[in-house]
Amino acid sequence: MRVTGHRNTGNRNTGDQKGAAIITVMLVVALVTVVVTALFWRSHITVRSVENRLAMSQANWIQRVAIDWFRVMLMVDRRMPGVMGNVDHLAEPWAAGLQPTEVNETVFAGANITSREGRVATLSGWADDAQGRLNLTNLIDDPNGVWLDAFKRLLVQTGQSESLAVALRNRLRQSATRTVDGKPVTAQAGYYPFLRSRDLLRVPGFDPSVIAAIDLYVVILPIATPVNLNTCKPEVLAAVLKDMDVGPARNFAGPQVSRLYTTLADAQRALNYRDPLPPEVFSVNSSFFIVNGVIRYERIEALTQTLIQRQGNKVEVIWQYRS
Repeated sequence: MRVTGHRNTGNRNTGDQKGAAIITVMLVVALVTVVVTALFWRSHITVRSVENRLAMSQANWIQRVAIDWFRVMLMVDRRMPGVMGNVDHLAEPWAAGLQPTEVNETVFAGANITSREGRVATLSGWADDAQGRLNLTNLIDDPNGVWLDAFKRLLVQTGQSESLAVALRNRLRQSATRTVDGKPVTAQAGYYPFLRSRDLLRVPGFDPSVIAAIDLYVVILPIATPVNLNTCKPEVLAAVLKDMDVGPARNFAGPQVSRLYTTLADAQRALNYRDPLPPEVFSVNSSFFIVNGVIRYERIEALTQTLIQRQGNKVEVIWQYRS
């Protein structure tokens, strides 16, 4: 008798189907998890982006308030009675600086958010008299070479080559409209004007090390200006006064020296200088100021630098950079 074997394929097929179903479910769950995770991450990034934008907006408002406050101080300073309204020196309120200070919630339209943990806004800053520096714009129209010689001496003081002075003068003249022999000479096409010292990188020979060496002593202003003897640094004073070295200049200039010259004649006597100080080179007051500010709010740290011009009773912002 012949016996024929029989395979139980039904149970095996059922097991294979169950295994495939489990794998399919696991793949679907993994796919859903990935999709949901991506959605949550995108949502998190979107929320953070919105929060950062709001924080930056708040920081910008704080910065505007700080600049308006400084402009008011300059206007009040100009309206001081007597000669003090026409003299600028380092003992005035605008030069005091502001240590890190928490901003009152009224800056945020009355919303009491500065008392909440992690949302405290702080503001710090300081102002610098731009005319306490050597204005490189003076090199453009310098028929007697007074400012060119002064810049050469400043370069030598800081360990740089004095040949850079001629290169810079030529480059500045290419980017400025000036008068030569009574005729206007326009700026050359493609040569943009300079605003800050970092723009000197466009001049051959000027690299970051050169700019770092002279940055505290030079400025680029819209117009030619004299040096304020009440606020200038000793390096600037020694550069402009050709008969004075930096060492002796430290006795007459610098933050450690208390000085208040109300007239150029007072300054001449204090400096023991034999010749009258020319008003086109020296002054005892200023029209341009640089305001530096640091604003911290949530994850935002905003650094600002603003050039302000005071002309009569008007105080205007010339340029502003943020980083």
